[in-house]
Amino acid sequence: MGHGERGGADEAECRIHVVHQEHRRDEEHVAPHEEAEQEAARALEQDNFRPAPLLPSLLPFVNRPHRHLDYDKAASAIFTEPEIADVGLAEAEAFASGRKIRVTKVPFSANAKALIKGDPRGFVKILSDPATGVVLGGSIVGRNAAELISVLAVAVTNGLTTGDIVDSLLVHPTLSESLAEAAS
Repeated sequence: MGHGERGGADEAECRIHVVHQEHRRDEEHVAPHEEAEQEAARALEQDNFRPAPLLPSLLPFVNRPHRHLDYDKAASAIFTEPEIADVGLAEAEAFASGRKIRVTKVPFSANAKALIKGDPRGFVKILSDPATGVVLGGSIVGRNAAELISVLAVAVTNGLTTGDIVDSLLVHPTLSESLAEAAS
């Protein structure tokens, strides 16, 4: 079958071209990407490849439109002892711009898991819109802050409210309970 034939595949199905590249080097040094380009060009000239159907499980990812990443909503962490993590709007940034926000802060010294582990250092801080309750940002300092910030990252990215966090019924005893406490 030539590369122009469909091979019985559904017309709407995405297809990719598979080109087998031999791993060989000539006497002169050729960069790996140049070698791949040369192999692909030779294969096209010789018509010795054929379309291969894309695995059906990958179709949703291929057909998905490009998504813009909003780095203002990206979580970040510093792996110090204790860890420091934040996401979204910073408190200082909100005050500098004159934006009204609700700030709630809960120390880990009030958290059962932190006391059980013997490390009550740190806190959870959530910034939200006072009118709507939408989570705008947050900071966490303490044990597992880099993991805990994910809950706030999901909230910030998806426009969830503090009520959504409270309604999530987090496991007891865990450090994440401080998130629900700060959201209430």
